[in-house]
Amino acid sequence: MYILDSTVIIDILRSVAAAEKMNKLVEDAPAATTAFSVFEVFLGLKENEKQAAHDFFSTIPVVDFSQDASFRSVEIERDLTKRGKKTNLVDVFIAGICLADNHTLVTSDKGFRHIKELSVSTVS
Repeated sequence: MYILDSTVIIDILRSVAAAEKMNKLVEDAPAATTAFSVFEVFLGLKENEKQAAHDFFSTIPVVDFSQDASFRSVEIERDLTKRGKKTNLVDVFIAGICLADNHTLVTSDKGFRHIKELSVSTVS
């Protein structure tokens, strides 16, 4: 399964071309997102974009933050801290979800490349 990060979802909401590109990228497996990405998307949207976001999120599953994902997130945070590659905790939680459930993260945020073992499909 592909997990769409907030950066990609915002691109989809703002651009038909980005939406078409994303559809081609994820056509071989189902796509979902996380509650953390829902939070980030709504935090970054303009008022006139919120209805489109509500419509989008009504069509895509939202993956929960499980106990296993929390354990994986702790491992990620400790590893990043040890290597001096700190990132924000929301991204750590999203990566933890992906690692716990063996999902591929689709993002345009290059910060995820520092997370070991995370399968990432970076779009630009």
